[in-house]
Amino acid sequence: MFKNLYDRKYFEEIHKIDNPERKQILKKNLEFLVSKKINIRKILDVGCGLGEFLGYCDESGMKTYGLDISEFAISIAQKNTKAHLKKWDIGKKRWLFENNFFDAVCAFDVLEHVLRADFVIKEAYRVLKKGGIFLVTTPNGGLEKSSILKNLLPYDPTHINLKNLKYWKNSFTKAGFNNIEVKGCVFFGFPPMPTLRNKMRSLGLGVYVGPIFSNLLSICGTLYIAAWRRK
Repeated sequence: MFKNLYDRKYFEEIHKIDNPERKQILKKNLEFLVSKKINIRKILDVGCGLGEFLGYCDESGMKTYGLDISEFAISIAQKNTKAHLKKWDIGKKRWLFENNFFDAVCAFDVLEHVLRADFVIKEAYRVLKKGGIFLVTTPNGGLEKSSILKNLLPYDPTHINLKNLKYWKNSFTKAGFNNIEVKGCVFFGFPPMPTLRNKMRSLGLGVYVGPIFSNLLSICGTLYIAAWRRK
């Protein structure tokens, strides 16, 4: 539906091609993943975008794979990672991998872009080895739809599937995942405002970039969902 939107303009204006803070957040996401499951040999990033996360996985010695609907994104990702990359509509076509193939599958800010997110979750379960982990980040749909907050959050026309935690837990359970952990991210840095962080950097002051978690999910803009396939 939106595959023609994921072109150079999308990645320059919305995704921001050269964004050092996003790269730092992806490094933190890898640390978060490794803290959940240490022995990851083969990893798949669905909606891999520019391939930066897979590049960090390469450095960790993992065998890497990536799928993305955007031909432009794949062309950039080829410069950032050694991964096996494929242009693929992950929400429509069965993924081109055998059952029980990966130790970990990741989808960072992807499910909200896919109408058939349930299909993506089921495919992740299929290609994971027993005991494998599926790590997802997605906007907290309940918060994004809030009449108070929706005008304060950045608008992305490709966010077509914003759901709340109850919906996601139900979808993961239906797919077969039996161990589901959720954390809420309230900010992706401190101070919270990127413009203020940039100003502090220009003054030589230190800032923090990375997810700041809170147990109060109702105030968190992003959900981190870690789900394990049954052993």
